[in-house]
Amino acid sequence: MQLTLPVQLPADETFSSFFPSGNEAVLNYLRTLGSNSSDIKHPITLLFGGASTGKSHLLYAACHNAELQGQSSAYLNLSDFLHYSAEIFDGLEQLSLVCLDNIHCIAKDGTWEEALFDFINKVVEKSNTGAHTHLLMTSATPASELPFLLPDLISRLRWGLVYAIEQPTDDDKKAILALRAKQRGLSISSATIDYLLSHGKRDLPYLMRVLSELDDLSLQSKKKISLAMLKQVLSTSDH
Repeated sequence: MQLTLPVQLPADETFSSFFPSGNEAVLNYLRTLGSNSSDIKHPITLLFGGASTGKSHLLYAACHNAELQGQSSAYLNLSDFLHYSAEIFDGLEQLSLVCLDNIHCIAKDGTWEEALFDFINKVVEKSNTGAHTHLLMTSATPASELPFLLPDLISRLRWGLVYAIEQPTDDDKKAILALRAKQRGLSISSATIDYLLSHGKRDLPYLMRVLSELDDLSLQSKKKISLAMLKQVLSTSDH
């Protein structure tokens, strides 16, 4: 069961659609969450890395996986924290899995930092009783480099499990595009993928948007994806 929050998780962002790109260790660990509470090594995990490394994808996938296992979960993107009250954390420690994306966005906001620190402590206290909630978070940098005002919050984050999410190479991006196309039931040539990487932006959100537009255009025109179709998409959209 997913807690009702103002967010809809992308249905196609699962563990099976995540290309490891050197992140096999974290992927294997996250797959265990929700399957058996005794497998949880630590109640807190922080994933850090730059933009377009797939951190959000992993959180979405963890929530989907928890739901498949019959576990309760919630996802919250703290880049939107101004739209919420810090009281949104209240009661979340009762869930099996809580995913907080982009925690760096609340840096230097004392109210939110205190609320996050208190919530982490509730999760830790619960784990000390033998019950289990897993708190999975992402940030742009390691905890030690986050500009938080609250030193105890940084200490708490460093106390948990920490994984660096590796940036995908261009070869990884080619493999990711091929994988996501296959999962959509699309056939896309290596030459078309090479052209996209050479003539468009290289960040994954952009590449996924182009792939989605190619899928739509292919369906509408009832034609296979071609280099000409890609050029049409690139010429008519600024993405």
